[in-house]
Amino acid sequence: MKNQEENSVGQYNPAAWLNKLLNELQESFIFDKGELDTQQMSGPFLARCESAAGTALAVTKLRRERQRIGFVPLSFTEYIEGLARVAKVSVSRISDWLGIVSFSELNSSSSPSVARLAKEIGMTLRELLVHVRIGFAAEFDSSPMALLVARRRRHGDSRSELDHCEDVLLDIESSYAPERKMKLDEIKSNLQSLYGEFNR
Repeated sequence: MKNQEENSVGQYNPAAWLNKLLNELQESFIFDKGELDTQQMSGPFLARCESAAGTALAVTKLRRERQRIGFVPLSFTEYIEGLARVAKVSVSRISDWLGIVSFSELNSSSSPSVARLAKEIGMTLRELLVHVRIGFAAEFDSSPMALLVARRRRHGDSRSELDHCEDVLLDIESSYAPERKMKLDEIKSNLQSLYGEFNR
């Protein structure tokens, strides 16, 4: 969706599925002289269109906030919930779109919903894996990641917060039992595959 939205909602380019739907509607003469004849549409269809438009706008707002804020050392769930609050986006709308009960299902998870949402809001695979690793580490080490990262930084250090966060995670993960390391590797591998499947 990178090329679907620039600086304002007015410049938003619809997703391919929405363009296809609109073309089909136009070809079936639902559009007459530039005006939409809603009499030929069912109530449920109009409700689905309205819901899809609302979801597209919500995802666009999340993407914009992610672009403005960038990486923050939080678990995936905390990061998405924080973005939603800042962007004034309904968390329930996003969870309904993903087909999940709550965002808590996404923490340290390798579900398709995690990869799909990350890709839709423009999060890189590297950032996604770090966010998920933070959630996984929180189950093992209760120290706040932001403080651990801040403690590692040195004055004048030009490395990014993401770099420092990966270093902290490597330290924490070096203490994992073999079974825990194997579980984390499996989550990372699944997310890498899923992320690659969601092509725009």
